[in-house]
This record gives sequence, structure tokens and C-alpha cells, in this order.
Amino acid sequence: MEQIIYDGSYIGYLNAIESAIDENVASITASGKENLFLTNLYIETNKERAIKFENKIKGINPSSIQKIVTLYLSELDGFENIALGYVRSLYTNGGLLDNHLTDTYVYRANKIFKDVMHEVHRFMGFVRFSELEDGTMLAKISPKYNILPLIKNHFAGRLGNFRFIIYDETRKLAIVNTKEHCQIIFIPSIQFELSENEKGMRSLWKNFFQAIEIKERKNLKIQQSKVPSRYRKNMIEFIEWKK
Repeated sequence: MEQIIYDGSYIGYLNAIESAIDENVASITASGKENLFLTNLYIETNKERAIKFENKIKGINPSSIQKIVTLYLSELDGFENIALGYVRSLYTNGGLLDNHLTDTYVYRANKIFKDVMHEVHRFMGFVRFSELEDGTMLAKISPKYNILPLIKNHFAGRLGNFRFIIYDETRKLAIVNTKEHCQIIFIPSIQFELSENEKGMRSLWKNFFQAIEIKERKNLKIQQSKVPSRYRKNMIEFIEWKK
């Protein structure tokens, strides 16, 4: 059996799907994850080809490209092969693809899309910014999926007049907005000092959060369902900090 190997980039991912379909290859994986028991076919990354392929998919079913993007950003094991099966089904069923929920690849692609977008929706509400000494607003997050490309425009549109950073601690990636432009860049580590104003605001917020709590009606189970533990490490109302 043969397997197509791409460079791990989104452009390479699109190239790999197209090549696998054209050459009738059953499997795709990123460089560094080769299966030694398969014949590995390495492909070149070609942006022009990728754009044409993306436009072809949009022409068949505009919403399908969103599924293909979110599969890539999910970073789940084997997402490439789900995408490959999904696109093969797209070629067969066209614009009616998403009605074919008995198709394994359509079902899995839709489920992952919903999971990723649910994560996006939650972080739009759970991101907590802190003011640094130089006035920059910083938020740290640890999402399950690589959601920065999906929340970038949301925060740039609402906070475009502020300098802000949203830092993904897991992937060492950050949305950096400097008023002039907004981009995602790699930052190995991040060091910062809170402003005095931020320290005062944190105290006020924590006091408010505690004051509105009705201890007699405290329900940890419901609290956990609304704000799971994995979101709380970077939420001011749940973390302990020193002035």
C-alpha cells in the first residue's frame, strides 16, 4: 500500500488530499509520522495548486471547505484521512453531501466540526484579558484544538483599537494585535508584569464574584458543566495570584 506524505502545513494538506484522489492513494500523513510498512510518496507543497483545489471544493459545496479547515485545526490523529474520505464523498454527492449522515466520513467530519466550533464559542466567552505594564492586554488560553485562526477576526473586530495578545500555551502560538495589523506568530515563552491598575481590578473582580455567590445554593456539579476545569486555569475568578 502507498501513503502520501506532506509537510504538515495547511497548503501541503490540501495538496495531499488532491494528490491522493488523483492517484487513488488510500492514506495521508504528515512528515515525521511515516508508516515504515507502507510505500511513502513525498509530495511538494504548491500554493497555487492548493488555491485551485480549494476553489474547486467551494464550487461544489461552499460549506465543505469549512469542514476541511476545521479538520486540519482539530489536530486529531488521522484527521487527514477523514478529510480525504470526506472530499471523495463530496465528489460523489456534490452539494447534498451533508445530508448523507450514514456516510462514515461525512458523519465524523460534521462531528469534529461541531466540537471545534463549540470550543471556539466557549473561548469567545472564557478569554480573560489582563493589562500589562505597557498597556498591552494579554490573555492566556490552553484550548484542545488549534482555534486561534478561528477566533482571530472576532477579537480583532472588537478590540482592534487595543494592543492585545491571546497566547495559546499549548502550541506556543499567539494572536498579536498592534493596531496596525493582527497576525498569528510563534512565541516560545512569554514573560510579563501586571500593571498596578490590573492588580486593583483583579481584587475588585474576585470580591464581586464572591459577593454575588449564594452559598446556600452553591451547586458544584452545575458550575462544572458550565465552566469545566480545563478552562479555569486562566480565568481570573478561579485562579489564585499574589499582589
